[in-house]
Amino acid sequence: MVRYRGEKTGSGVPLGGIGTGKIEILPNGGFHSVTVQNNCNAPFQNPTSGAGPLTQGIYGFHFGLYTERRNRRGAWILQTERMRNYSRVDRIDYEGMWPKAALTYHKRGWTVEVRLEAMGPIRSNDMDGSARPGALFRFFVTNRSKDSIRVGLLGMVRNIVGADEIGRVNRLEKNPRAVSIVCTAENPYPGDPTWGETALTVPREGHVSWIRQWNMQTSNFRLDSDCVDLRPFTHFQKNGSLPNDESAFVQRGGGATLGGALATRKSVRPGRTETFDFVLSWHYPVHHAGHHYERRFRTATAVARSFLNDRKRLLTTCDRWQKPILDADLPAWLKDALWNNLYVLTSTTWWDRNGNFAFYEAPVICPLMGTLDVRYYATVPFVRMFPDLEKNELHQFALAQRSGGYIPHDLGRNRLDNPNDGTTHYPWKDLNPKFVLQVYRDVLWLKDRAFLNQMYSSAKKAMLWSLGTDKNGDCLPDNEGADQTYDVWEFFGTNSYTSSIFLASLRAFEELAQLKGDRSMIRLCRQWFEKGRRSFVDQLWNGRYYVAGWSKGKTYPACIAGQLNGQWVAHLLGLGYLLPPDQVRSAVKSILRLNGRDSRYGVTNSVFPDGRRDTSNAHSSGIWPGESYAVAALAIYEGFVTEGLAIAKKTWANMTDVQKNPWNQPDVIHSSDGKFGFGDFYMRNMAVWAVAEALAATRPPIRRALDSVYYYK
Repeated sequence: MVRYRGEKTGSGVPLGGIGTGKIEILPNGGFHSVTVQNNCNAPFQNPTSGAGPLTQGIYGFHFGLYTERRNRRGAWILQTERMRNYSRVDRIDYEGMWPKAALTYHKRGWTVEVRLEAMGPIRSNDMDGSARPGALFRFFVTNRSKDSIRVGLLGMVRNIVGADEIGRVNRLEKNPRAVSIVCTAENPYPGDPTWGETALTVPREGHVSWIRQWNMQTSNFRLDSDCVDLRPFTHFQKNGSLPNDESAFVQRGGGATLGGALATRKSVRPGRTETFDFVLSWHYPVHHAGHHYERRFRTATAVARSFLNDRKRLLTTCDRWQKPILDADLPAWLKDALWNNLYVLTSTTWWDRNGNFAFYEAPVICPLMGTLDVRYYATVPFVRMFPDLEKNELHQFALAQRSGGYIPHDLGRNRLDNPNDGTTHYPWKDLNPKFVLQVYRDVLWLKDRAFLNQMYSSAKKAMLWSLGTDKNGDCLPDNEGADQTYDVWEFFGTNSYTSSIFLASLRAFEELAQLKGDRSMIRLCRQWFEKGRRSFVDQLWNGRYYVAGWSKGKTYPACIAGQLNGQWVAHLLGLGYLLPPDQVRSAVKSILRLNGRDSRYGVTNSVFPDGRRDTSNAHSSGIWPGESYAVAALAIYEGFVTEGLAIAKKTWANMTDVQKNPWNQPDVIHSSDGKFGFGDFYMRNMAVWAVAEALAATRPPIRRALDSVYYYK
């Protein structure tokens, strides 16, 4: 598990379902970066007005604890950040293992142990269950004294519904099984995507009490750690309950921030552990594409009921799903990296009411949907965890194919119906080969003949379009500038990254054509592959590695990390060697020696043969964690297991130990200091699963562990 003890981090484990938005729980006990309101592009956080020091954690979302033993009472906000003069805990031990976070709270003098397990609903091969817009918070309170202790847990929620604060109001919903505070608003602005419901719910177990609504804002135009009124806590600290205040008003003016609170209280006998459950759920249907979850749920409280009905299974299935990896003979850091890099399934996904699914490339800074060159890396684990969603997104690219056969870069900006050819002018030369490779991978791994029949025509057109990018007859694509995934890095003529992937796609399409009995395409792909392979060696091999590029007799002599990316995916898909094995091994050794040693933080994209870092542009001098993981996997396939694991480990350690931001990763890292560059919540880094795949190629127990996770039931 990723562990923090008192450190400030840039993110927390995101809680929520696939395509639902999320709320992060931080190591300090606060909540952060809320995107439940169709606001993936602008996460809700604390304002940065400059009025005072920024408190980590959104004001108004809090938990509290009350204990009473032999008439000695105490109450604490369950966080370490200061909030006015409210009592708080001394320390929180935080363990993050997506989709679950575990927080253990410490306070001098306590005679109870308090642990929170907070989790979302995502589980492999459970599509509908994984699409629930909510999270479960289960507190375990253990009595370590010789006396019974009265224990209360308090939950507070803030009404942030709607773009306009006017009209906000809270509802109280009670039934024999549960009580909910529902934050909503009257008279919403037409088309306001932030209008809907957020609900805090507790089951009727023990003594349940409530405050429907209060104003937590004590100063006009300010809501910070010095002027937030947590009135329910004042009541709660008296006896662990609330006064069942059901009064409410519809907000008609400024100067108010509405909150609601629920408390649940039980007696805990000596040596026993009692559980206290809360559910935070949401329902925000005002969006041009809508949500898959609307098919199943009409209200936030309906979501909460689903969580409460399913809470025991949620807890056990999470542990069972993770267990094969946690028990496998893998380094501890890799187990952490595998699970926690799946966080983008919560933070970066969209699943609309018509059933169409997509990943955001980077929801805040680059909200392009499904970005094809990036999902090529990202979907290595996703294919077998959620095969129907994987096929749906890839099929959308087939439907978006241009008439000449070109596959667009993405499906649109914040939409799935406005495909974009690329972030630069010239058609990208790596997109069509990557599309073909993803089609082959999905057909191969899913053994899905129907998907082959559905996608073959598009893959064939894509392959033929790629053949047309060869302008000089060498059977390799001719780059025309920044026309591939490194979109600020210009190449002209032959580029080793693009061309190695092209060679892999020729082999992959040959296999697809074999399955379809398309003899003319089998012959064509074989002819192109043989000549293209010779051209690749003749133009790019320098005796140690394949140089970055060749154009009209001139070489770009740098050693680039992605020069054999196509060989990595060929090993992953069992396509064999694209190039002479001795040359491949020599090139991998050069990458490890030059690119792998250049930085403490990962594999530098481009290094000259004398060891100088290539600083010609931001991509050449930077580190791409996703590419670092692909290089690590390739090294393992080639027998450099120790070296491959070492570069993957330092890439991950920078996220967790140096930058302390593992649940909001970028695509680009500065090789000089490890600081984050471009990208947010970036999906490419799921490619760390390729490292485990490479290990599994020669270790059957690891293969079985991965399959248990992929095909979990």
